[in-house]
Parts: sequence; structure tokens; C-alpha cells
Amino acid sequence: MERQSHCATLLICCLGLMSQEAQDNLTKYIKYSILDRALLNMIRAGHFTQWFREKVMFEGYDILYGTLNCLPILFAQVYQSALTEISYTANQTKLKIVVSQRVLMVLLGCLGVKLEEAQAWANILEKTLLEVESTHKEFYRQRSVLFPTLLNT
Repeated sequence: MERQSHCATLLICCLGLMSQEAQDNLTKYIKYSILDRALLNMIRAGHFTQWFREKVMFEGYDILYGTLNCLPILFAQVYQSALTEISYTANQTKLKIVVSQRVLMVLLGCLGVKLEEAQAWANILEKTLLEVESTHKEFYRQRSVLFPTLLNT
């Protein structure tokens, strides 16, 4: 369980170091499993610490739904530790990271991860999220051309 909380902490630190625009899209990235796919791509490329890669891959990746099995648990831990807040409106739920730079530095120090290293992962994650989102949009665009009746259901 300790390793899992370390994974949750590292994930929220990387998300907190992304640009404000990327953070504003975080809810969409989670909803459409874009974050799952981006993390999987990064792990396969050897990014993040070894213990993070091992823990996330040990939990597995659901090919059918395109989700990392550990991500809901990691976000539950992050939410319980008050590092995020969730706002609800009539038609939308929005996840927001509420971690200051100072807190990020302390959390990274506890994990033994340098700020520069975490910032590099955050930059790569942001780039990977955009690539996966683009692929996701293209897939659904092509599908709507092939199966136009799906849009009416």
C-alpha cells in the first residue's frame, strides 16, 4: 500500500507540474482514458521511476476498455489526501489540482525525486497526452465516416 501511495504522489506531482492548459483538460483526459494511454506509452518508453513503472504495470492494463487498472485507486488516494478538488455543475464534473509549488517540492523530496526530473516527466506527459488525444479524435472521426448512423444513436 505504501508503494501505491508513492505512485499516487508522483502522479499528482507530474500532473501539477504540467501547464495550466493541460491541467484544465485533465477531466477530459481521464474521462476518455487518454491519461491511461499516455501513461502506458510513457512507461513503455522507460519514463518515470522504476518502482512507479513496476507498480503500475503490475496492476495491469485493460485492453478492452483502454484503462490502467490502478488509476482509479491512485486518484482515490490523491483525492483523500486533499491534493485535488472536484467541482460539480449542472452538466459537468471538473477535477482540479490544488497543490502549490512548495508542496510539490516537499512531496518530491519525500519520494527522492528531483524537481528537474519530475518537470521533464510532466513535459513529456503533456506532449504524450496531446498525441494520444489527436489519435483518439482521428479514430472517432474515421469511425463516424464509416458508420454515420452511429452518430444518431
